Amino acid sequence: MFCSNCGKQIPDHVSFCPFCGAENKPPSRRNNSTQILLLIVGIALFLIILITAAVLILPKFAGTAATPPTVIRETDSLIQEEDTAALPEPSTEIPEVSAGEAIMEETVQPSETVPIGEILPSDLMNAYNAVMQYPQFAVKRAGDNYMAWHISASNYYDPQWAPNPSGIIDHGNYYEITNSFITVPVIFPASFVSQLVPGYLVTATTVDTNNTVSTDTFRVLAFNEEYNYYSLSSTDDEYEDSWLHPQPDGTAYINFEDGILYTNTIYYGSLYFSKDCKVYNTEGFDSPHPPITVQEYVTKEQDFGINSYEYGKHRDTISFFGYPIFDSSGFIVEYAEQFTS
Repeated sequence: MFCSNCGKQIPDHVSFCPFCGAENKPPSRRNNSTQILLLIVGIALFLIILITAAVLILPKFAGTAATPPTVIRETDSLIQEEDTAALPEPSTEIPEVSAGEAIMEETVQPSETVPIGEILPSDLMNAYNAVMQYPQFAVKRAGDNYMAWHISASNYYDPQWAPNPSGIIDHGNYYEITNSFITVPVIFPASFVSQLVPGYLVTATTVDTNNTVSTDTFRVLAFNEEYNYYSLSSTDDEYEDSWLHPQPDGTAYINFEDGILYTNTIYYGSLYFSKDCKVYNTEGFDSPHPPITVQEYVTKEQDFGINSYEYGKHRDTISFFGYPIFDSSGFIVEYAEQFTS
């Protein structure tokens, strides 16, 4: 050991330094044990730090993510543990498909009168195209300028007066009304009306609801300047029984003594109503009473009271008589009854 006073090396068993005489105590076993214990603790701490660093740092270099810690959150006054472990990766396996099969994705189609993919009737556009040949009959809620163009149909059968009744066919998403008619007033063009003078013969060919073609001749008797109409006669004795009324656009129509207009059938065949077609009573599209659907119109008994319907279902008869509104696909989407009684 070394002297604690002069620092020179002296034997371990001496109590006094032979060089300076200072007292020196031999080293304690307890001090040695303490030093050894401290050394062991230091080594242990070093190893713990080294292992912790390895756990936290090495995964980053190895390309794998460490498991995130568990997060504690408070929800609705309850403490719950949320596992924030990474979600499993989506499967990249492709299912096996047998020959002739296909993998289909479900898509949402836009809402239409008839679902996409359903086979539509080949004559769906026929009625619409027939009406659109007459631009004076606007396909809109305002009705028409001549107050007479209309559709008509009925399942009433009479061997003499109604030998071809209409069929009411429910196709699921729409109704088909067979043996239907579209009737319009006979409109005389402006170029023709401008040439009329007393004595002139007006000849017109029409088709009625029985598909009967007929030719009618009217003689112009006179022009009434006060009320702006031509008086006509459809008989040889030149009895005044009809009148031709010029319109602001130069065209004209004819009406008879009882107020009935001279009409022509421009379409005979099926009419197609969307299932949610709105049906208005005889007060028209601006009726204060809410419309009903065509499904109610043909399946529920209609009365003649307030908000009544003249047509639709009455006992065993289902009939239509009124103004239609078509959409661009050919379906009737609105319909207002025409007052007839």
